[in-house]
Amino acid sequence: EVDFLGIERRLQTNLHDFNSLPARQQLETNIELQNIEVGHTPASIRESLLDKVLSAGDKFVNAVKKEYPPGIIGPFSLQSVITRDLEIVVYDVSLRVPGNPILATTSPYTKYKYGATFGVGRRIAMELKQAQQEGRLEEIVT
Repeated sequence: EVDFLGIERRLQTNLHDFNSLPARQQLETNIELQNIEVGHTPASIRESLLDKVLSAGDKFVNAVKKEYPPGIIGPFSLQSVITRDLEIVVYDVSLRVPGNPILATTSPYTKYKYGATFGVGRRIAMELKQAQQEGRLEEIVT
């Protein structure tokens, strides 16, 4: 089962600062733009897009299971953009614990499903504990 733990926006320097300038100042400023990730900003997604988010996760899990049995075990992040037509376009996949420290304290999605706000580490611990109790630890640990 795919869990949606959260969403965030990346902060890029100096692109975000440049985009916050009025258009006239942008035209008059003679600086080289950079797109270097320097942080994360908490976000939430439109409720009407949640089904598309979960569908993208399910499609990824199913494709990996088909191509590389037994499939992905553990957390991953689908790095995506949303088009003006509200379609989700995945441009990269992070096959590891996503490096987003603010997720644990700002994402509402774990609270909706589990009654508490927490991050990826705690979700992994929950999965390990459940697998151990059910005698399935070897299924989820490589």
